[in-house]
Amino acid sequence: QLPSAFFAKFFYRSVCQGIFEIPQEPPKELTNWIYNPMYAWITAEEAEEITTLRSQLDTHELAQLQASPADVRHDVMLCRFLRGHGKKALHALRAHLRFRQQNHAMLDRIRANLPSDLEEFNLDRCPGNAEFERMFATLQLPSSQGTNEGMMVSLMSLQFFNLTSWTVCDFDRLLEWFIATIEMRSICLHNQSLKQRRIAKCTEVRDCIGFKFFNFFGSLMGMRRFATIIQYSLNYPEFMGSVLVCNLEPGSRLVGMIRRIVPAEISSKVQFVDRGDWKGLISTSQGLSLKAVLRWAGYLQEHQSSNWRRLSLDVPQTMWALSVQGPCQISWLVQQEVHDASCKGLHITALFISQGKSLPTHMELCSERIAPDTRKSPGSAWVESEGVLLLTVETQGGGSASVLASLSTGGATPHLKFDTAETPLLRRS
Repeated sequence: QLPSAFFAKFFYRSVCQGIFEIPQEPPKELTNWIYNPMYAWITAEEAEEITTLRSQLDTHELAQLQASPADVRHDVMLCRFLRGHGKKALHALRAHLRFRQQNHAMLDRIRANLPSDLEEFNLDRCPGNAEFERMFATLQLPSSQGTNEGMMVSLMSLQFFNLTSWTVCDFDRLLEWFIATIEMRSICLHNQSLKQRRIAKCTEVRDCIGFKFFNFFGSLMGMRRFATIIQYSLNYPEFMGSVLVCNLEPGSRLVGMIRRIVPAEISSKVQFVDRGDWKGLISTSQGLSLKAVLRWAGYLQEHQSSNWRRLSLDVPQTMWALSVQGPCQISWLVQQEVHDASCKGLHITALFISQGKSLPTHMELCSERIAPDTRKSPGSAWVESEGVLLLTVETQGGGSASVLASLSTGGATPHLKFDTAETPLLRRS
């Protein structure tokens, strides 16, 4: 007869944790996504460690854990602590439980607006979002429109970040909003993990075009608030798979500065991608999917004051994208209005991005420099497959210009009415 303790352990592992059903390969429904061991489901060894981790909690801590929301007390959450903290997992778990106990009133308010079965990340559920969403202007993408591995994406174009609001807003309200975003991310990733039988994480993307780094680093209040936010985030286990810091000036010294201000736990996950390096952005397992590129381009347009976009030394590049159902002809038309003599024209690049066997691939259709006195620049190409037409326009020489672009499919050439009365951006400086 088996000893009762052994039988209890065997029953817990085999039935409660389903250890004999843990897949080491992705489920069939995930075959459209790239399999990454980083997201693997709980292994047999980790199941043992989770049992040990629970047993090391004292009576009060264990009771608190069991009374916590489902996504907090589940083995998936404890697995996150193990993978993110290793031998320090118990210390990190205890710190998280203390954080929840000390801030239970705020967490109760936040959780009251977050259903336990939530799968879609929606910032409108966060307190004060109307104010703080304007400050950050983020784009939240579900797993079906996120990375090539099928992970959620939180994208922020830093040119829209309002540094003044960041330094003067009510920081207690900002902190509650921030913690609400983490709590909601915890629920969404938990439900994705259970549904897909893998430990889901979020990819953070920061588009650095137009961000004035030295203004941010030079703001004492801004840096203090940033440091406080980072410290609060460390109360949680690893929800972040990777961080893509993209559209950096090639050879920028800011890479070292960024690495110095973020904790080692985050710094090891950061990938830096220079402006124009689309291979680094899309042709990697953790890169952006075709749907994410389309949503990104739409997000940029939504946050513009008009269809015309102002390019300058601070914001030297912008982009447009169009979904293409090949075989067909694709066309584009770019118009410019130069504002000062230092602008030497535009560099226009057209790429066609298609889904390869495992990763997106891109083909350059056009790379053209046009003079500042060229008002219109059309282009076209024939493509055989489904994909995305991506058009980037970059100012040359550091001067400012306003640009307007149109993309289309079929035999027709895009037509744009050149009307300078449409937008105040065309007033000469």
